Amino acid sequence: MLDNFNPACNPQAMNCSDGIPDECHFWIPEPQQTDGLWSTAANWSQNEVPNNVGPDEYVPVIASTAVPALLDIDVTINAVVVVPGAQLDIAQGNMTVQTTTGILNNGLVTISNGRRLTAASPTTRLDGSLGILRLEDAAAELASATPADVIVNRSNIVGYGLLTAALLNLNVVDANSNAGALVLDGTFIATNNAIFRASTGGTLDIARDV
Repeated sequence: MLDNFNPACNPQAMNCSDGIPDECHFWIPEPQQTDGLWSTAANWSQNEVPNNVGPDEYVPVIASTAVPALLDIDVTINAVVVVPGAQLDIAQGNMTVQTTTGILNNGLVTISNGRRLTAASPTTRLDGSLGILRLEDAAAELASATPADVIVNRSNIVGYGLLTAALLNLNVVDANSNAGALVLDGTFIATNNAIFRASTGGTLDIARDV
């Protein structure tokens, strides 16, 4: 399980941590020498860009609190970890997470206009009580690949944009931006067992059954 993840673990160890595969790669760019881009191999601990396009599978760890990781290419990964104080910006590419381990976010994940974060595994976890996942424009989207790929939210989803994912909410969904509506759209099932709300002048538009 990701709950016991130790971000100081050795990614070349046989057992990198509790439940983290050996393929964990750490975002640790040199602040004075980096372009901040996901696609730059030198920004990663193994000098290798995490993306499940070949035989290897990856669990990237956004471990730097000094330099946000800017996703500038489309990637598929097994899971992703964002440590406290770190930031992942899904700004120029889309991200697909393809195992139930999902996303452990105790920092900040942002999704920009026209970009998408997609769950592609049943009961994909979105964990991290300290974390914020923020949609930042009308066409920013949190999605599921199929109706079975339910995101189980134990974190904080905020902002404005499109929430089309199949969703089981166990924590907070907060339309907290006055720049636009957070729209629960699409045809997949959404279940709320905790908090759906609008705050600070935001609008929550529930356009499907919840």
